[in-house]
Amino acid sequence: MNPETERDSMQYDVVIVGAGPAGLSLARSLADSGLRIAQIEALPQETLANPPFDGREIALTHPSKKIMEQLGLWERVPPAEIFQLREATVLNADSPFRLHFPRPSQNSRGEPIDTLGYLISNHHIRRAAYEAALTQDNISWYYGRRVVASRADEASAGVTLDDGTVIRGRLLVAADSRFSSVRRARGIPAETHEFGRNVIVFRLKHTLPHAHTASECFFYGSTLALLPLSEHLTNCVITIDNRRLHEITELSPEALAADLEQHLQGQLGKMTPAGSIHTYP
Repeated sequence: MNPETERDSMQYDVVIVGAGPAGLSLARSLADSGLRIAQIEALPQETLANPPFDGREIALTHPSKKIMEQLGLWERVPPAEIFQLREATVLNADSPFRLHFPRPSQNSRGEPIDTLGYLISNHHIRRAAYEAALTQDNISWYYGRRVVASRADEASAGVTLDDGTVIRGRLLVAADSRFSSVRRARGIPAETHEFGRNVIVFRLKHTLPHAHTASECFFYGSTLALLPLSEHLTNCVITIDNRRLHEITELSPEALAADLEQHLQGQLGKMTPAGSIHTYP
């Protein structure tokens, strides 16, 4: 570590590494705490302000909605991009039976509700969290910077960035993904279970409405989840054995839509591609 100067040694109360939904939500919860926060993110400011669509739709419970409201995030998501998930069904292969989760009339506290939950695209949540955090005057931003070294003891913590800046704090938070390099560098273990599966996510348009009902279909060797968005738009999630991934990725978007249309036996009518396809381990 190079000798520190007043220019490159910064002192904060909380140092948060990672400006995704987790790191930004923590920063938002500390808006009125009087604590000084350093927010470090490897991505440039332009990407935080306009995060790209990544195919993922996040299912939110009513308590999750309340948290987003309290943090000032919910109001920043365009209303047209908040989709109701009113009912859900689970099917097992060719079994004639199905597990049905009907639309509830009230929550666990007896308050009236009219939907199981909500679906919001991940990039909208990321954008809302960033916009809300920008309103705080207790955050100092370090865009496009990576942590190359870190330290922590009972008295304090600190990181060194890739431009040589040294940031000190009373608390160091590793919010840089589930594969956090900061967490690993601090010797904090995490168990990883490899299931040998890949997830393919994509949107399809269809001619018949889905009634805001989610479906989970378990087949032998794969599963299919249908997440209802607008009335004639569904987010499809296929989970498949890694060794069979090519069966999906080698299909054109049109062929994939036709394959699902056949799988669903026309349940949603004619199906056509509605955007990019994304794959996750």
